[in-house]
Amino acid sequence: MKKTIYRLSSVLFSAAMLFLTACEKENNQEGQGGNDTPAFPELVTMNDIEPGSTLTLTIQPNEVWTLSIPVESYEWFKILDGKFKIQTVNGGPLDEPKTITIWTTDEPSFALRSCEVKLKVGDETRTIAEYTLAAADRVVEVYPVSVNENGRFEYVDGAYVFESEPLEDNDVIEMVWDENERRYTFPIEVKSNYEWTVEWPEWSRADVSVDTRIGDVPVEIYSVSSKLPLEDAEGEIKFKHGDQVKKTVKVRIPGSKDRFVHNLSGYTSLSFDHACYFHSESGAYSKDPVQGYMYGPKDSRIVVLEMGEGGYVEAESPWLDVTVSSWDDLQGADVLQSRSVSITVPRYAGSEERKAMILFLSATAPSDINELLSSDRMNVKDEYKSFAVPVVQAGRPSEYITFEADESEREFAGLIFARSESALLPDLNLEFATGSEDWQYDLSYIKEMASAKSTFYITESYETVTVLDAEGNVVNTTENWLAYSPLGEGLYGQIVMDMEKFVSGAPSEIDGYVVFKDETGKVLSIVHCFYKEEPKTPEDVLEDVSSQFFMSHLDATIAGATIHQVISGPTYEAFKEHQAPIYIVKFTSDNTSLEIRTSEECKIYSCVGKKDGPEMVTIDDQMFIDKELYQKIEDYNNGLIDKYPDTSEDRSTMGILTFGKTSQEDRTYPGYSKFNMKMPAGVSENVMTETIQFATTEKILFVFVCQLDLR
Repeated sequence: MKKTIYRLSSVLFSAAMLFLTACEKENNQEGQGGNDTPAFPELVTMNDIEPGSTLTLTIQPNEVWTLSIPVESYEWFKILDGKFKIQTVNGGPLDEPKTITIWTTDEPSFALRSCEVKLKVGDETRTIAEYTLAAADRVVEVYPVSVNENGRFEYVDGAYVFESEPLEDNDVIEMVWDENERRYTFPIEVKSNYEWTVEWPEWSRADVSVDTRIGDVPVEIYSVSSKLPLEDAEGEIKFKHGDQVKKTVKVRIPGSKDRFVHNLSGYTSLSFDHACYFHSESGAYSKDPVQGYMYGPKDSRIVVLEMGEGGYVEAESPWLDVTVSSWDDLQGADVLQSRSVSITVPRYAGSEERKAMILFLSATAPSDINELLSSDRMNVKDEYKSFAVPVVQAGRPSEYITFEADESEREFAGLIFARSESALLPDLNLEFATGSEDWQYDLSYIKEMASAKSTFYITESYETVTVLDAEGNVVNTTENWLAYSPLGEGLYGQIVMDMEKFVSGAPSEIDGYVVFKDETGKVLSIVHCFYKEEPKTPEDVLEDVSSQFFMSHLDATIAGATIHQVISGPTYEAFKEHQAPIYIVKFTSDNTSLEIRTSEECKIYSCVGKKDGPEMVTIDDQMFIDKELYQKIEDYNNGLIDKYPDTSEDRSTMGILTFGKTSQEDRTYPGYSKFNMKMPAGVSENVMTETIQFATTEKILFVFVCQLDLR
């Protein structure tokens, strides 16, 4: 029974639906003129719509309807339904027009983004709107670096500062030479909304990360070393999208033909002695070549001129040997290259000095030397003086030994030196080198201060130095009173007569010989040395200002240390009013030391011009030992004497005084001192000088000009 009722109900429901549909159609036909065709609005077409715009459609369907956005367009177009963004909206037949609002994305895109809005009315679907969002333009702008009042690129907090306005089409970037990097450069900032590519002139480049080309990108343009043009050149930097050029920037680079610098270790003139040693203005000397460099294009060159009777002339085979490293001609080599320069001179037998001049010339300098010289040919024209390095080589002295101090100074100090009136050591049958028989001398020290004037130059480099006693027997110089102290590579030194080498009682008079020999064993010079004790009274002992310097040549070379007395020149003139020996102590290595011995009492140590002592130099580890007393103590310890010596008057000191950060210290006894030099932290200079004075309360005893040269 239930089953029959179900079927009846279904039939009744179907009949009811058919009736309702027929009535609806009838009503619709009445409301719309009796037309049963689905109602669609006219097609709307809109292009170049600004992203973020809100669009509207008006519809009035006459049947059940659905309006939709295609799935493929839904990311950029949506239907606004109140607060919600939806893909579809529907409804029944409309008696009044209905407005549909379409939302569009505000995100810009370089591609066209389209949408076809679909409306289904009844069983029929049509496109009622075609929308296309406008594509964004690819934009790139270039901002130049700011230049300060000194003509330098503005640089703040580790970054370049750029101008606020971009470059216009007619603006030109002028590349600037960076001396430190040795290249032309110019920073820019690129602002863009797309990932650009760039095309450079062949002579310029920039390092740009591919991941940072959207937004604000700082870029430093620099020149390509192997492509530098010799003449001024102009090119274009092209910012591109694919093959399309979006921005062109003009750039100009100066020609490199005039780019030229040179340097000879900072020297503006060169002075050599006859034995081919180079002497610097500071008093240092070396047999090593003078080294330097020249930097420029291939046609830059060096010309050597020699002084003749009528002035400077170009030398075909100059006595001055200037060697320049070869130019790199390989493909891809730099247009501007640095070439090392080495300068040496041969030994010179002439008695008169000779002059030369080295001209470092750019590629554009005149090829005719006459255009470089002054009218009298005695110098170069003013515009070329910065490229000229005068060279002088001294003539060969007539004596084997040439003292720094003149004869009057030596005699005042008690040093007597002269040619010997008779041949020395004839019984030894010594063989002299050619031309050396006349180089036999007598040297006398008759005052303690004679050693202060005993430093001298040597005309011919020796191979060996032998010290003999009065009878011609070879002695051990480490223990003997007479010795030779080299202060350079066979060129500079002094004969030392150290009477303190006698442990128990020095003789009042003694003599011996110092013999210089060449590499073949032949004698270059013989010096007969005499020492005679000068009688003194207690009153005048302190008036005898003397000093002796002992230094291992090997240790000094390793430490880069030299010490020598000056008796002329700017340093001498600056301190000569003190009437005290003046010494230059020079270090070429940081944090090294040099030991000296002062043989005169010193009460005061001071650093000239400083209230708190030196910043660079320290003098410490003062040592003095009463050798006679020390020997007696040793004899007692070894059982050679029975009674321990009286030490109540012992003045020995060792390592108890330190000089460094104070302007004065008591220094009551003579002894050994160690000069230490170290460049202070935070100092950018390569050269520093401090002046130290040793003095009593009455007068200055010694002046030491301490130089630390780390160039």
